[in-house]
Amino acid sequence: MKWFDKLYEKKISPSGLAIFRIAFFLNLFFEVLHIFKYRHLYFDEIPFIEVPAFDNSILLITWLIVLVCLVFGFLTQIMTIINYVFCVFFLSFFTDFEYHMHYVYVGISFLTTFMPLSNILSLDVAYLKKKKSAVSVIYYYLPVVVGIGFVYFDSIFHKITSEIWTHGLGVSVSRFFAPNNYFK
Repeated sequence: MKWFDKLYEKKISPSGLAIFRIAFFLNLFFEVLHIFKYRHLYFDEIPFIEVPAFDNSILLITWLIVLVCLVFGFLTQIMTIINYVFCVFFLSFFTDFEYHMHYVYVGISFLTTFMPLSNILSLDVAYLKKKKSAVSVIYYYLPVVVGIGFVYFDSIFHKITSEIWTHGLGVSVSRFFAPNNYFK
């Protein structure tokens, strides 16, 4: 636990977290904009013919507004919680949730509810006129661990049991190097 205490006690500039906040939520903004643009393909029983009873357009527009607030760092704590609820609602219930990036969006959105994202380069700092000069270095490692480590950890088990991966990504090497198979 000493290594964890060292990481937590080591203080660094919060600028990297501000840049991460802007980049991550801007990326998520464009993903939600894509979902909004093709909402009929996502949510309609038969696209453009049989529409659902509840139109999700207002919710998606609200989510886009929340993401703009997060990019600019306005009411960051509240908006991260609202964003997480939207992520779980839309990405878990209305999509297949098989796209690895959906795991990243939901995992990182949950993590951002606890991270000090508005310490610098945010409207919260300008409005509240408080600026924290340092954050723990652990906040720099957490998104990487959650976004990459936890999301792709389960794929290890799939890849060691899948014939496609164990035989070279679906290409059987022996098939191409067997002399009789060159001209078939």
